Amino acid sequence: MFAILVVYNVARGALPPLAVRQEYRVLLMGQAGYRRRLELRADAWAALAELFIFATPEAVDVALASVVRREFVARHPACGATAAALLVREEASRGLDEVVLVRRSRAGADVSGLERFKLIAPSAVLW
Repeated sequence: MFAILVVYNVARGALPPLAVRQEYRVLLMGQAGYRRRLELRADAWAALAELFIFATPEAVDVALASVVRREFVARHPACGATAAALLVREEASRGLDEVVLVRRSRAGADVSGLERFKLIAPSAVLW
């Protein structure tokens, strides 16, 4: 599935306030072609991520190129780790945490470029 991946590096202190993250969520969710959002974590909470799934790759490109989005990121640089991505696989692994595999680029078929995230419960608040 075509997506936009936003990664916040908690370990490096790159986690903007919740109000800023919520404003960015609303901005991305309001883009044409938006379908759903997943809240993710990686490396034992060293990184938090949000995956915004879109209907088409063109919708992802339009959302990323949006003047409003670019102006928002200019005001809030911690939201700048935003890139096109592919949701490669979403799975529940036998009662363990759900695992989400994401590729930060839509091009290529190199599986070494996959990133592994754990799905956070939908009701979770990211600090």
